Amino acid sequence: MPSPSALVFSSRFLSTIRAIHAAQRKLRAQLDRAAELVDQEVYTPEYFVSRRQPDSQLAELDRALTKANARALTIDQECRGAPAMRPRLEHVIEACPNAVTTQE
Repeated sequence: MPSPSALVFSSRFLSTIRAIHAAQRKLRAQLDRAAELVDQEVYTPEYFVSRRQPDSQLAELDRALTKANARALTIDQECRGAPAMRPRLEHVIEACPNAVTTQE
């Protein structure tokens, strides 16, 4: 079972990932609407190109999403590995009950 702190981290990263996905959907919808306005000749192609700021924002969101996914994966892997470490840690504690440091 993941520790409470791991659950907090996991839920925080999950909400961050959801927020990034929502922002990406919003920006892609803006780009789609702008492209439709070019098709309808409301915007000129030049104006459309000048309004391509969402592209850099999407790239930034992609980087943030990659970073959040990597951190969430690391936390998940740490949580999955923690139960396997418990017997080993208990053995060390039982074998060296008076040790103050790990070197003793």
